[in-house]
Amino acid sequence: MCGAAGFALPGPARVLPLLGFLLIGLSCDEDPVSVEDRVWAVEQQDRSLLALPFASPDCVSRGYVADELGPVAFDEEENLLGVDLLLLRLLEVEVSNAYTTPRFDLPGLEEPRALTIAPGNRHYLLDAGTRLLQLDAESGSWTRSWSLLPESGWTALAWLPVAMESPNGQALSVGTLLVWRPAGSGGELAWLELEEGQALAHSLMATPRLSALETSRRKDELYALDATGGEFYRLRPWRGEITPLQSYPCQPFRIGDIAIP
Repeated sequence: MCGAAGFALPGPARVLPLLGFLLIGLSCDEDPVSVEDRVWAVEQQDRSLLALPFASPDCVSRGYVADELGPVAFDEEENLLGVDLLLLRLLEVEVSNAYTTPRFDLPGLEEPRALTIAPGNRHYLLDAGTRLLQLDAESGSWTRSWSLLPESGWTALAWLPVAMESPNGQALSVGTLLVWRPAGSGGELAWLELEEGQALAHSLMATPRLSALETSRRKDELYALDATGGEFYRLRPWRGEITPLQSYPCQPFRIGDIAIP
């Protein structure tokens, strides 16, 4: 049976044995890669597709991504999707080897910052920190667009995995969109009230300073990475809880978005 192509980033003493392992692993077809219980992201400095295990601090690389990927997310069929920041198109990313396949162009974007796929396979993209777009899952065309109010600084996007009551007493349903932005030494998590042409952000809770946010459909949980990279959190705004779960010592660690099935 073939070995997996993924590997933990090595120290110098492990380089030669690792090269032998990779040559063996690449010589035959590998078993399907499980996407569960991992944080998936593209480290943007060295373009490595990372699969960070929930249960261990290993920095596991699945390979080099030829495209300059930013926002990533899993769709409802658990395909890993990513936005090409240079060519402005949506790609499907093969988790076993980081190969990419174009799906469709995304014309008219300014600065794609985050991608999330809410229940009902609704594709949402946060662009330039100032607007929210809903994309057609088949063509990539915009089906709806909203200007964010307050209008700047938003960098992360996810959705609410459980129903809850907001701090001002409003009932929030599963799938309510969540955004994050830096505030002071930390950050602000907010929920979005979608009106005609406007998305009103209402503060939900204070957080540490984050780099990425995502919702797990399998686990009904909200997760985040901190801004300096390496600290992985579970956020439960319905309980006012932020729980550190894991610390990843990867270097470099420049991640703009995460995907969790």
